[in-house]
Amino acid sequence: MRRRSKSVGRSAKTRIRKTAKQKRRHASISQRRRVSRIVLRETEIDPLTRELNTIAEQQRATTEVLKLIGSSSTDPQLVFANILASAVRLCDANNDVIRRWDGDAMHLVATHNIPQTFIDLRKQSPYKPHQHSPTGRMLATRRLIHIVDLAVDQAYLERNPPTVAAVELAGIRTVLVVPLWKDSELIGSLLVGRKEVRPFADNQIEIVQNFATQAVVAIQNAELLRELRETLRQQTAAADVLKIISRSAFDLQAVLDTVVELAARLCGADLAAVHPNRAYFRAFAIYGGPPSHSEVASNVIFEPGRGSVMGRVALEAKPVQVADVLADPEYTLHEAQRKLGYRTCLGVPLLREGHPIGVIALTRFTVRPFTDKQIELVQNFADQAVIAIENTRLIAELRQSTDQLGRSVAELQRERNNKLMNLEAMAASISHEVKQPLASIAMNGGAAQRFLKHMPPNVEEVQSALNRMIGDCHRASQVFDNLRALFGKAERGHEPIDANELIRGVLTSFQGDLEEHEITARVRLPEDLPKIVAHKGQLEEVLINLVRNAIEAMQADKNDHRVLQVSGWCDGDKITVAVEDSGPGIDPKHAESIFDAFVTTKSHGMGLGLALCRMIIDRHSGELTASPAHPRGSSFRIALPILPAT
Repeated sequence: MRRRSKSVGRSAKTRIRKTAKQKRRHASISQRRRVSRIVLRETEIDPLTRELNTIAEQQRATTEVLKLIGSSSTDPQLVFANILASAVRLCDANNDVIRRWDGDAMHLVATHNIPQTFIDLRKQSPYKPHQHSPTGRMLATRRLIHIVDLAVDQAYLERNPPTVAAVELAGIRTVLVVPLWKDSELIGSLLVGRKEVRPFADNQIEIVQNFATQAVVAIQNAELLRELRETLRQQTAAADVLKIISRSAFDLQAVLDTVVELAARLCGADLAAVHPNRAYFRAFAIYGGPPSHSEVASNVIFEPGRGSVMGRVALEAKPVQVADVLADPEYTLHEAQRKLGYRTCLGVPLLREGHPIGVIALTRFTVRPFTDKQIELVQNFADQAVIAIENTRLIAELRQSTDQLGRSVAELQRERNNKLMNLEAMAASISHEVKQPLASIAMNGGAAQRFLKHMPPNVEEVQSALNRMIGDCHRASQVFDNLRALFGKAERGHEPIDANELIRGVLTSFQGDLEEHEITARVRLPEDLPKIVAHKGQLEEVLINLVRNAIEAMQADKNDHRVLQVSGWCDGDKITVAVEDSGPGIDPKHAESIFDAFVTTKSHGMGLGLALCRMIIDRHSGELTASPAHPRGSSFRIALPILPAT
């Protein structure tokens, strides 16, 4: 074998080393190239990933909004809040607002991250955009408006109040205003703002436009829901009024109070009142306002004239509205306006056969006219109020006719009773009036027999019993004379009588009964009580009846404090005698009929005593009345004319 030279060996090793070094260099270059390609790929993927995430988040937000819109039970404000929050989050904004356009002004529908001071300012009155403001330009061009810095915009430099408020109260600098379209009709706007000067990117503008489309659907749903609820509330209110009318046929005030309250609440009025044409009805109703509202409203008379809304209603017999009473040159109720502070005023007539008999007046503290639907609703309430007024009038007329018929029947009944008394009362009166003396005669006769059986007989007691029997016989005879005089000529047997003497004599005859039933008698009679001209026996019967009734009333009562009080006094050209007891009093159910013939509350009574008493007093040109005593019991008063001085 031939040996290699050393030089050849070294050359081979060198080549090997060079080759390995070159391989390592190529590997390093390839690796760097691969890393560069990876970094480049990641740089390209990141924006795509962020865009994809944004799209996914937008889709999730859109899905959530659509779910809320599709839920019939969801509150529309929840949908608006979700739309606004999603728009702010996806567009890296700070706040946003949804507004509704009514053809004249913008109205807040929903807000997100807007200061309450700004919201309160917007709600004070309808927002009518300035021509140079972002919303004004959107309305003029019907296109999206994007302002990079609102603080250098023309509207702000001109110090337009709404634009100044947006910058200085809400802190909005960059603003995007997107119109809301329903078919070809502009119905509002979606405004998105940033508190820093940073324009919105095209994809962000596209996102806001997508949310604007969803906001239109939400507004339509909200409007349909509002109309449905409004219709339901109106139908419920109409049913409530009809229920009140049916239940309160005799209470017009309750109906008018309900009508005016419902009209105010359903129409968003601050004050409401029903003003009557007082020649036709006088009921008056108010709702809302300070305590002075009632006084101010009641002083306004419903009469024709141009100086007030009610006066114009009376003239024109149709609804009249004044958007701002302070701007109306014909309006003259300045004192009422100053006290109550209203601005917008609506008057709707209550029409009967085409003629106004009253008016429903609704007012608002701000300049905010009532809509046609609200005016139509108030007209429906006015029609129902007229029905209630007519019902009340007809019922009043019916009641008046019924009362008149009742009085006629009562008069016929009284005439019948008088005839019955003239024909039958003689026998009944004899039984009623003679019963007590006959009972006394029987009692004294029995006493005389007992005294005669004594051993020896008690002649003195027998004599006393016989004397009492004789007195009772005279008393029974006097009863017949009194009854004959009562049913005979009116003034037969009349003579001057000392009332004090007559009263004390009657009380003396009841002394035994008063002691037996532990009744205290109190007599208050002035010594100078004038004389009267009367039939003594008949007046005695009246007093006896009243005193006996008082004793029986207190006898049946368990009250230990039993007092019979007889008083007399002079009252002009009459004297009055009152017999008052401390019994249970007159049952209110019988208070108006106790003087009618054959009406009695006693199980053994005939119902003639008080009827005869009143008949006697009437024939003496006097008056007999009954009333409750205080603290308890009954009081019967006799008023008789005084004997004229000679």
